Amino acid sequence: TTNKAQWLITAAQMQAAGFSAGLITQIGFDVTTKSGTTTIANLTYSMKAITGTAMGATFHTGMQQVFTTTNYNPTANAVNTHTLQSPFYWDGQSSIVIEECSNNPTNQYGYVNVKYTSGPCLYYYTTNTAQTLTNCSAPTGLYSTSTIPNIRFTMLGGCRSAREEVVAYIHPKPVVDLGPDIN
Repeated sequence: TTNKAQWLITAAQMQAAGFSAGLITQIGFDVTTKSGTTTIANLTYSMKAITGTAMGATFHTGMQQVFTTTNYNPTANAVNTHTLQSPFYWDGQSSIVIEECSNNPTNQYGYVNVKYTSGPCLYYYTTNTAQTLTNCSAPTGLYSTSTIPNIRFTMLGGCRSAREEVVAYIHPKPVVDLGPDIN
């Protein structure tokens, strides 16, 4: 089975949550349940900044891959956090498209449920073994829904640089005698 989904997080949503420009270093999903020993194969997350506030009717292309793993075993009743191998810079003004793609070429069936909220989502799911290897790069269909997972971000705000030692010298106030003719 193969799954590809894209979710839109608007700049207004990010700002309302208290975020400002900076690096997104982790994304997390609150997993409520899963079936059996579900392992997600070839899991990737990608991100892209866009100027609009609408998802559109086709999958976004030109995504920046930020996370990948060969096999991921989600934990139920927990926030599953992924540290991004390539942190994503958010400019503080753009909306963000997040893409999740997985490919289980052995047709392993299973599911993972997450907490969700309202929002635009495009997705395609297939169990056709001839399509599973190409679904992430070239899906043959498209569906839409109005729910997205609750996504948690960890960010480093603003511009950060290496710390430098600063040496400060404090001297007592100098005693100045200008004498009797000050004018």
